[in-house]
Amino acid sequence: MPAARTFARSALALAVATAALLTTAPSRAGFTTLDYPGADVTQAFGVSGSTVVGDYFGGDSPNGSGYVYDGTGYTRLDVPGAFQTFAFGVDGTTIVGIYADASFVYRGFVYNGSTFTTLEYPGADETDAYGVDGSTVVGTYFDAAFNPRGYVYDGTGYTAFDVPGATGTILAGIDGATTVGGYYDAAFAFHGFIYDGSGFTTLDVPGAVETFATGVDGATIVGDYLDGSGGRHGFIYDGSGFVTLDVPGAAETYARGVDGATVAGFYVNPDGTYHGFLFTPAAVPEPASLALLGLGAAGLAGYARRRKAAV
Repeated sequence: MPAARTFARSALALAVATAALLTTAPSRAGFTTLDYPGADVTQAFGVSGSTVVGDYFGGDSPNGSGYVYDGTGYTRLDVPGAFQTFAFGVDGTTIVGIYADASFVYRGFVYNGSTFTTLEYPGADETDAYGVDGSTVVGTYFDAAFNPRGYVYDGTGYTAFDVPGATGTILAGIDGATTVGGYYDAAFAFHGFIYDGSGFTTLDVPGAVETFATGVDGATIVGDYLDGSGGRHGFIYDGSGFVTLDVPGAAETYARGVDGATVAGFYVNPDGTYHGFLFTPAAVPEPASLALLGLGAAGLAGYARRRKAAV
């Protein structure tokens, strides 16, 4: 599945023309840019309290390293001996992500503040860890045909996780019994989903070409969508409606993690530079505009856009 390989190894980006009631987050107010010192590229993926995790390229890490931001300063995070390390999820002091060894084999990891534990789904070609809640980790592994399959790791063993009828599943976020992610349908269209512990709900931003749900905290879900003109936007979903989240002036915005009202993600400027961000609104914005999103075709540009930036 070429699109799935693109997602995992390089870069995530409806054929439905419909009027969609979307709200737009306030201009620049509430946004804080995150740039690892000396880095050419900085991306933020997970947030828990005042702690943010992500990855960066350039400066002291040309191949790519993870980082932890505590609200005042940055700490580099590398799996010992790894060629690359990417941090994606955080809950308290527990961080999850992926690393590549010298042979470019990618495996997941859990870091408890002092020790790294490797995650490797049995028989998988690659194992990625994206989200964590307590001792439970969610992510995606790739089978022998390199199709993406979701998994849940409970601290002792792995359970496969697939959206029924999907040709591929990417499991990205978890909070309690709720998990979120994205899946490919039989026509290889990409949709977001919510799983509440007993059933699946498809999550599509109205009028979007693709929707990907990446983070969840309580009733709040964040992610990104591709519009009919090829624009990539973040979103916040509160269980009843979508709020579009765009960093003012950015060419693309990706929302990745959420904790309370705080959203972590990254944006791409028109000149192609990448920066992490935190967004904390003073209040949830009221519906402000009726947006008509047209038809379009999409490429993928998501979690592992980091690897594109590295080459």
